[in-house]
Amino acid sequence: MPFNPSDENSVTRLREAMDWSKKKSKPFREHYIRMLEEYVGPYYGDSHSRFNVPINMLKMSVDIYQRSLTARNPRALVTTKNRAIRPQAKELQIATNEVIREVALHRTLREAVKQALFSIGVIKVGITAQSMGEAQNYLFDAGQPFADFVLFDDWLHDMTARRFEEVSWCGNRYRLPYDHVMECPMFDEAAKQKLRKSDGGGYQPLFDDAEHSSALSQGNDMGREEYEDHVDLWDIWLPRENLVVTLADDSDVPPLNVIEWDGPERGPYHLLYFSSVPGNLMPSPPISHLFDLHDLINKLFVKMGDQAGRQKTITLATLAASNDGTAEAIRKAEDGSVVSVQNPEAAKEFRWGGVDQMNAGFWIQLLQRFSYMAGNLDVLGGLSQQADTATQEQILKSASSGLVADMQDRVVEFTRDVVTDITWWVYHDPVTVTPLVMQLDGYDRDIPYQWGPDRREAPFFDFNFNIQPYSMQAMGPAERLTAIMKIIGEAIMPAVQTGQAQINWQELIGLIAEYADLPELHTIVSGGPNPMMLAQMMQRGGGGGGQPPKPPQTTRNYVRKNVPGGGTQASRDNVMSQQMMSGGKAAVSPQQLAAAGR
Repeated sequence: MPFNPSDENSVTRLREAMDWSKKKSKPFREHYIRMLEEYVGPYYGDSHSRFNVPINMLKMSVDIYQRSLTARNPRALVTTKNRAIRPQAKELQIATNEVIREVALHRTLREAVKQALFSIGVIKVGITAQSMGEAQNYLFDAGQPFADFVLFDDWLHDMTARRFEEVSWCGNRYRLPYDHVMECPMFDEAAKQKLRKSDGGGYQPLFDDAEHSSALSQGNDMGREEYEDHVDLWDIWLPRENLVVTLADDSDVPPLNVIEWDGPERGPYHLLYFSSVPGNLMPSPPISHLFDLHDLINKLFVKMGDQAGRQKTITLATLAASNDGTAEAIRKAEDGSVVSVQNPEAAKEFRWGGVDQMNAGFWIQLLQRFSYMAGNLDVLGGLSQQADTATQEQILKSASSGLVADMQDRVVEFTRDVVTDITWWVYHDPVTVTPLVMQLDGYDRDIPYQWGPDRREAPFFDFNFNIQPYSMQAMGPAERLTAIMKIIGEAIMPAVQTGQAQINWQELIGLIAEYADLPELHTIVSGGPNPMMLAQMMQRGGGGGGQPPKPPQTTRNYVRKNVPGGGTQASRDNVMSQQMMSGGKAAVSPQQLAAAGR
């Protein structure tokens, strides 16, 4: 039966479906809050972390994952098979990337990726209504596309669905200033008369005995004072009816607004998750599989800390040694002094307590297991040396990144859908004119022009959209410099040698000076080598001036050394763990020790 906003039964049935899904999603929300509490630790606001978290493995994992998945604004790539509209595709690409920059999409993506590590990431894409303006977010501009992050606490979907394409409804809760809602013409006047202001407690959980993630910093004080009054609203998307229904959080208020969705076919919401469960819409988030190991690592570490605190060293003396002053003389003696005693065995030093070696060895193994379960976290995060040479280290890093390749693919696909929808809104905007610049061959400066609706004549689906994955990854100055030098050596220099290309040496030296943090290069180097001289240098193997050419044959000697105590951190940890778990006895052969130190 199609949804009818005037039919009270239709509205009641929708609200009852929402209430049922709230109950079914309760365990997932409780686990989400529990993992967030452990992520922030016991010293964040009103965090209710049950134990001390001296070794926060969850935070380290999330930070490393997030840096591997998205660190910068993505760059859209718009192409087409139709040669006639390729200039339009290029213009659309420039306009889309400009909007991506303006809305700071990378921040929204980072929040969605982080939330997906704990539960499910949600981004809402649309265009800001003229009557809304900055009411919900001061960065929103009327008539401009937006991509807004939706907290899991405020997200609700049809829990009867097995996958997102089957949902009968889904939506998110948000807050608006009460006065703005009452003055907004897009909301029904009769419904507004029944609206009640929120109680001033800010965002509330969906259940009376639950918590909202914002309570980690704001607490659960219901008497908080707000600068302005607010109301809580829901936007519910009905895919089959192609409607967006705006409801008040109060069940006795009729729908405030019902509009037909005239945006992209996928609707306003995009979901990101990493570990799907067959037959279930709710995923199994990565952090949930690391939580128990994190918990055990910290409990055992705190226990070993307590053991270390109880450790003490005392001297026991016989009664005779105490009476004749021997014990007191030993206590007062300075290091290296001589004490005359009749019986050296009358007083002895004893040590009690201390860290249990079995526990310490087990704890080291837990750290290694955590890194293993997280996809070789030590390599992904560059936390410690894992190989003997730089080449082997790079091979290990490439292999380890393969374990998160599926996560990267999901993020790229998710980003592509979000960017495609942003592009849809940009392309179908009948009013906005965007200032762009064009680069033309033969001109030493950019040519500005206006990109408006008159230049958007081709059908939208004639364009293909893609995301350059590398554009989302972090790249420091050293990595940029390495990439530049590699391209110069492999592509540009051969072209220079044959006279097919020239190098702007001033620009090149400027980039090298910037990325290598060597500003003095500007004063040392001027001009550039003669192309013919450069070609001769390359033929001689890269030598310059009076340097002799490289010999046609080289001889390499491979020397294998055993260096005890060296090698990788993992090998040293394995040796230490075996020694500790054996009670300090020689559980490791000299050959194993030597192998670990290589």
